[in-house]
Amino acid sequence: MIIALAFVDLLLVGVQWLPVIVTGCLFLFGIGGGYFQPANISTIMQSGSTSNQGTIGSLQRMIQNIAIANGAAIGSTLIN
Repeated sequence: MIIALAFVDLLLVGVQWLPVIVTGCLFLFGIGGGYFQPANISTIMQSGSTSNQGTIGSLQRMIQNIAIANGAAIGSTLIN
């Protein structure tokens, strides 16, 4: 719920918004992601057998790193 509220706020960001408000919205978005991520990773890791834990963990981390890189690339493209 926190992440959805912050996401909606970030969609409404305008040029006239103070940087402190945008930072607060990003902070809320980060808190929401922080609450979601451990439960998500736990569910992913429990979905496979113990012999595949290394593969599952590395695949999850690789996808997460790709998403972070794409988010940074898209964000910087939109800013410029």
